[in-house]
Amino acid sequence: MKVNLKNVLAAMLIAGLVIMGNGCKKTKLTPTPVLSFQNSALAGLINTTYTNTATSTVAGGGQITYAVDKPSLVTINSSTGTVKALVAGTYTITATQAAVASVNLSATASYVFTAADPLATLAFAKSSYTVAIGSTNNIITATSTVTNGGALTYTIDKPAIATINSSTGLVTPLVAGTATIMATQAPKAGLNQQASTSCTLVVTDALPVLKFATPTSFACVVGSNNTSNTATSSIPSGGAITYATNNANIATVNSSTGVITALAIGTATITATQQAKAGVNQTATLSYALTVQAPALTVTPTALTINYSGVTGGSVAVTSNVSWTASSNQSWCRLAFGGALPATVCDISCTANTSTANRAAVVTISGPGVSSQIVNVTQAGYPTNPYITVTYNGPAGAITGTNIQTGDFNGAQPWNFSISVSSNIYWTVKSDPNAPWCAVSGSGFGNGTIGVSFSTNPTPSVFKTAVIEVVGSMGTPIAYITIVDS
Repeated sequence: MKVNLKNVLAAMLIAGLVIMGNGCKKTKLTPTPVLSFQNSALAGLINTTYTNTATSTVAGGGQITYAVDKPSLVTINSSTGTVKALVAGTYTITATQAAVASVNLSATASYVFTAADPLATLAFAKSSYTVAIGSTNNIITATSTVTNGGALTYTIDKPAIATINSSTGLVTPLVAGTATIMATQAPKAGLNQQASTSCTLVVTDALPVLKFATPTSFACVVGSNNTSNTATSSIPSGGAITYATNNANIATVNSSTGVITALAIGTATITATQQAKAGVNQTATLSYALTVQAPALTVTPTALTINYSGVTGGSVAVTSNVSWTASSNQSWCRLAFGGALPATVCDISCTANTSTANRAAVVTISGPGVSSQIVNVTQAGYPTNPYITVTYNGPAGAITGTNIQTGDFNGAQPWNFSISVSSNIYWTVKSDPNAPWCAVSGSGFGNGTIGVSFSTNPTPSVFKTAVIEVVGSMGTPIAYITIVDS
């Protein structure tokens, strides 16, 4: 058999044996170990520990230690190989097996460790948002798990549908449609990598605001068929407004005009709906509570007494849920009132009664579907013994009568005083047309007061006299007051 000497020598070298000379001496060679890592490369995040240990082909050989090429940026346990990057970057980790005599030669191996900043997680509160054209304060923002990381900014893929403020997330809707909002957090060294997330934006036509003339509740009377509580819209150019009732046994409603026909006592809900109009508005609804009542009419008081002059009349309070009218059976008894809801007062006055006898009138207040209410009006006759007396309380004491003189006033100073009136009729005060320097005021029924005032006398050597008259409503009686300014 032919032996290949070259192959035999190679096998001997691997076995660590060499035959020297004539084969009388043998020498064993020390092997070079091969180191290998668990992972040929390693990627992770800063400030996080990782271990990627090396193993050797020579068991029981020298100790394996670890080192990094940038020890100021990465900490490493030289015994275990556990590493932690302080700053994002790429680093070389080297494992070295020490040589041991007759066991193994020294050997090294390396791997690349790539460390990155943390990855933030962004999220919107909802996956989809709906906003209406014309609405305001539509702020749509995302939150990050790294709150002190890079700034958040916002973009939208269809700016023709809506715009968004890149910093605040304020959305301004422009036209109906769907778009995507993207939130991006910028990278910030040592804190976070760049991250992004998105949500859907749905822009609808404007949502109108409806408003009833009487906002939340409305009442009408059984049998009425011409009352309405119509709605107006904040978008008058939008779709038509229609009306419906939920209880047609109580009341029906004209779908176009909102006019109510009240059929029975009870309640119903009337709903106004503005129809959607493409490019203008969404559908909107609003309701009010309708109460259908029995007709009612009451008056307070049911009797009035008015003095003979008729200058001061009286009023009747009217409580009603129907339109009402009032009439008098005497021409001298005059009425003033509102003839439609919400009139609540009927004013009654009289012409002067020149007779000494009382006289009576009947005022009738009536309305549809209710019993008429009667108010009995009595006007007193003119007193059989009318009187007017006046009293001046001067420095010398009270002066009372129907024709009095107050005494001399010091013309070097102005005067302002009052005179008492005692009477059983209506009276007025009349100044002296020949004494314009003396001003008077006052009128009334029965007892009262008149005011008198005048300034200093510019010519002290000349006496001035004024005669004031207090006149009854029929022209008589008359009380006279003479004033002398010295």
